[in-house]
Amino acid sequence: MIIYMVFFLSILLGICGLLLDVGLMENLKQQVQNGADAAALGGAYSLQNGRPMLAGALADAQVNGFVSGVNNTTVTIANPPTSGAYVGNSAAVQATVTRSYVPTFYPGSFNIGAQATALVPQLPCVYLFSQYSIAQPSLNAINETINGDCPFYIGYSYYFNGGSSSSGNQFLLHGSSAKSSGTVSPSVIHAPAMGDPLGYIPQPVFGACQYNNTNVTAAATLQPGTYCGGLTINTGAHVTLSPGTYVISGNLNINGPTLTGAGITLFMTQGGGSGYGTASITNVNTILSAPTTGTWQGILFFSDRGMPTGQAELSLANWDPSSKVDGILYLVGQEFLASNIPLQGYKYLGLVADFTSIHNTVWVTSADYSGLANGSPFQTIGAGLVE
Repeated sequence: MIIYMVFFLSILLGICGLLLDVGLMENLKQQVQNGADAAALGGAYSLQNGRPMLAGALADAQVNGFVSGVNNTTVTIANPPTSGAYVGNSAAVQATVTRSYVPTFYPGSFNIGAQATALVPQLPCVYLFSQYSIAQPSLNAINETINGDCPFYIGYSYYFNGGSSSSGNQFLLHGSSAKSSGTVSPSVIHAPAMGDPLGYIPQPVFGACQYNNTNVTAAATLQPGTYCGGLTINTGAHVTLSPGTYVISGNLNINGPTLTGAGITLFMTQGGGSGYGTASITNVNTILSAPTTGTWQGILFFSDRGMPTGQAELSLANWDPSSKVDGILYLVGQEFLASNIPLQGYKYLGLVADFTSIHNTVWVTSADYSGLANGSPFQTIGAGLVE
């Protein structure tokens, strides 16, 4: 009887010991994962702030109790990652942490490992969320070569047609694979979903109508204010837009003038008896720039966020080759169309829209916001874990 009791007691103790080892291994697994997460984030934050990436990653791993070569531990840092969805992405840091565990009651040893990847998102100057165009995937169609120094974020799909191409822009694609018969360099990389980068900026307030059904047919200097019933400029003469905010309900139609305006924001909205309208600027020789200070610094065109998705558009066509703009075209939920224009800025040119269609247009993106009082209006994106 005593022999049986000893036998069953030894089995019970063995089971308890095994359960204890399993619990300790699970606990260590979580610690190792925490160490890998911390190392990846430490490296990414260091990369973002211009500090040595490797030192930052190893320091944060050490804070969590993991030092390579100590206590049977290995910490490996890769930038760019060598595996996973972000392989080859120089803005991503991958950390792998392993530690050997020797059980108390179970013979042998086990390597407990974990991996994490953190990304420092490149700050785009073009955001195409592609929500409306899901039903029309041929949109986000680009039929011309793009050059520049800032990335594009594309939320769904894009299409480079024929001999068109992209050079010098990083395409950050979230969603389906790109469909294109053109070429893209550097290669498209996967990106986490991004939200409205200008969502923190308040909209201009619609006030009492100051101008009604305005139709300009000769040389003129216009003043900022609230234009109800739309604004039409149809002349070959010189029209100047004085600095300030132009709140426009109804349609904006500009055709033919030499058009200049410094420090302006065009805000499309509804009110005063007019609904949401579209905007068209065609056949112009124009130099336009956004304000450099104030609430709407850097914003040249602002589409009311309350517009139903896909209802309005900004269409630019047939501009003189010497035309230039400095500003961000902000059309959340709406479409941007460009044809036969020099789509380039003196220092910066940004776009936030649902989708776009570009034809026969020289598109040169740029992101020099040094002339703005508070720098880039696009909110900085912090590093975060992505794998």
